[in-house]
Amino acid sequence: MNELIALLKKYVDTRTEIVKIEAQQEISKFVTKFFKLVIMGVLGFLGIVFVTLGVALLLGDVLGGRIYLGFMIVGVFFMILVVILHKNYRKLSGIIRKYFNLNKSKIENDE
Repeated sequence: MNELIALLKKYVDTRTEIVKIEAQQEISKFVTKFFKLVIMGVLGFLGIVFVTLGVALLLGDVLGGRIYLGFMIVGVFFMILVVILHKNYRKLSGIIRKYFNLNKSKIENDE
């Protein structure tokens, strides 16, 4: 009977260790994906900022050195983009949800 209790205790300890290791792996995957997303987001944002600054300066130069006009044109472009996105929010939301659901199932199948 003591052997059975000892084996059961060893089994519980082993199972606890397995659960801890699996939790560490899941946390590690999450942290890795999170930082990858943050880094890609920051770099993408910086890329967009520098490209739009360049376009604004270029437009200002083309318009006879009136740099402020270049920035105003780029600003209006972004305002129009926001209005378009706002008007199509439901359709865009459905597309995004569908995209992430497809990718989620693809990621789960890859693992």
